[in-house]
Formats: sequence, structure tokens, C-alpha cells
Amino acid sequence: MLQSATINELRLGKVIPRFTFQSAIDKHRVDRCQVTPAGLVGDEQAEPFHGGPDRALLQFDTQHYASLAARFPESAKRFVPGSFGENLVVAGMSEATMCIGDRVQAGSAVLEVAQPRLPCLKLNYQFREPELSRYVQDHGMVGWLYRVLETGVIAEGDTIAVIERPYPQWTLDRVQYYLNIELENREIMAQLLQLEPLAEAIKKVFRKRLETGQVEDWSSRLSDNNRS
Repeated sequence: MLQSATINELRLGKVIPRFTFQSAIDKHRVDRCQVTPAGLVGDEQAEPFHGGPDRALLQFDTQHYASLAARFPESAKRFVPGSFGENLVVAGMSEATMCIGDRVQAGSAVLEVAQPRLPCLKLNYQFREPELSRYVQDHGMVGWLYRVLETGVIAEGDTIAVIERPYPQWTLDRVQYYLNIELENREIMAQLLQLEPLAEAIKKVFRKRLETGQVEDWSSRLSDNNRS
């Protein structure tokens, strides 16, 4: 049986000054919201690479928060639902159980899993933990992004359910493993380039690795020791 759960919270945010940058990571709850191909109406992103058709909505498994609070005890009180900037606050659907290309009914909207989230240093500032972004990337606790296949309305309390799974072999955990851990498996990278629903931004990473034989340096995305 394919997965289903309840949308415990629905969140959107406006871009505001946060620390030394602009961010919409602090999202507020709404009872219901229209969904368009750009995401929830009224939700904003500070940078163009945070939004777009392949990154319309973010979901994060709230069950990760307990393990993160245990790993980073000084910031434990900050690990609460919504604090990763997710639009869909849901428990029990995770990177281990969701697959690229999953089609998901959420309210009257239909979504498609497009890519894992690529965490950035803003999470480090959000939680006052300079190693958090790298930790969640290395341990696959990043959430995932949807594209919108059918517009509609989503409300708190709605069921969110996988209605179609064309690529059960490509869990988000597996894709993240080759994106972030085993970086030079050319056979797998070639297969991922043929995975039609996988977001172009992720395919671009694998394509460049294949073409150049080099692995990108993401240290500036994950940490910034020059900021105060």
C-alpha cells in the first residue's frame, strides 16, 4: 500500500531580514491556501534558486526533529515543526519512503516529487549550529521539493497520499546517497540522467560530474566561516 498521512500544518512565509541576509524560512501557519505551479499563493523565496516549478513546495518529516534535537542539544528547543521552512508539516513520510516521481494528492492538488532539498547555511543560522546543514545533508534529513501537476486548494487536516509510484527503485535516500556520498559512480549517474521526473537542477550536477570528471565544492553552500 502506498503512503498516506495527515497535513498537520500548512505554512507560508514572506521574505524578511534574517541575521545578515534575506529569508522566508520563518513561515506562519494558514488554515488553507490555493496552490499554483509556483507553489502556495503568498509564499515567497529570497533567491530565485529557492523557487521555480521544480521547487514549488517543501515537505519535511517532523519525526526528524527529535533526532536532531538529541544530536544538537544546545539548540533542542529550536527543533519544532515548521522550523526547517517547510510548507507541508507532515509526520511519517520520509526520504526513506518517498521516491522521485511519486505523484501525491494533497487536498485537491496533485504534486510530484522532483528532488531532495539542497540545504544551505541559512539552516546553520536558523538553529545557531554551524555544522547543521552539512549534518542533515550527510544523513539525508533534508526534506524534498514538489512540482505542481494539478492546481487546487490544500488545507490543514487534509490527507496527503501517494497515488502513483512509477519509480519505486529511486527513493530520495538513494538519490541523495549518489548526490552527496558516493560521488563518482558513473553508471548510476547515467541512470539518473534518464530519470525523467528528477529536477533539471539535480541532473545538471550529475551531468557536469560525468562530463568533467570532477566533483563540485559545496562548502560555501553549507557553511560560511566569514559571517559573524
